[in-house]
Amino acid sequence: MWLVTAFVHFRHDLPPSLVPGRRCACGHHGPADPRQLETPAARAIVRANHATRADHALQVCVKNANVRTKVHDELLKVWVMLLKSAGFQDIRLEDRSFDAAATGTDVEHRRPDIVCTWGGVRYILDITIAWASDVGAAEWRPVAYDADEKGKGKDRAYQAAMRREAEGGEGWFESMRCARTDHFVPLAYESNGEWGTRAKEFFKLVCEIAGTEGTRSADCYHWSAMTYGRHWRHRVAVILGRGRVTCLRRSADKGFGGSDVFTAEVAPDSL
Repeated sequence: MWLVTAFVHFRHDLPPSLVPGRRCACGHHGPADPRQLETPAARAIVRANHATRADHALQVCVKNANVRTKVHDELLKVWVMLLKSAGFQDIRLEDRSFDAAATGTDVEHRRPDIVCTWGGVRYILDITIAWASDVGAAEWRPVAYDADEKGKGKDRAYQAAMRREAEGGEGWFESMRCARTDHFVPLAYESNGEWGTRAKEFFKLVCEIAGTEGTRSADCYHWSAMTYGRHWRHRVAVILGRGRVTCLRRSADKGFGGSDVFTAEVAPDSL
């Protein structure tokens, strides 16, 4: 799994069993390979074609949309467990009471993935994953560039909702509402496992709330890593890595016709 992530990230040769076919189940046709592969130039063209097909399978193929959704949902579960173990309170998923002042036709109405509180602060969390890059090949972009761009998009999307929450609305006791501070945090990731800057900062805060690194017993708390932070970072990395491999494996399977059903099986070893 880690080797596949490195191959995709640095444009190396993928294992033959994970190279998507030229004709994707979604109807997309990739570039044709040269008939003769004796020259280095021809082999370089084949390598570039394989990378192009892999990018399509990972980033935009509609037949893998349910895999990308599954990865998001698995990250959501991990964050809920992470926050509970750290001691956060009143953890709610897709809180319907958030942005209650928005009307039914308001296009800027938002429902965050997680709402939780700690120390008088209500944290509004929304998970997003940058499967595609805006600047081309991975080796030419700054670290976490795409994740930070996705995070900025979430900030813009939540501006109106956060303003309505701060002002209160019909049914709110506004004088009491101001006693609590709201803080929006986009939990942005890149598909290669990189964390966005804001996600890193919030995770550091969660680790500080959970306790000093290395002072908690892995045997007592059933953590697979010896520190709180390492354990949860490993869990996130495994989910993202399996998602990438699953997309490639499905697209490389010549007998796979694709499935748009969210509940469809995504791999023999499910996410």
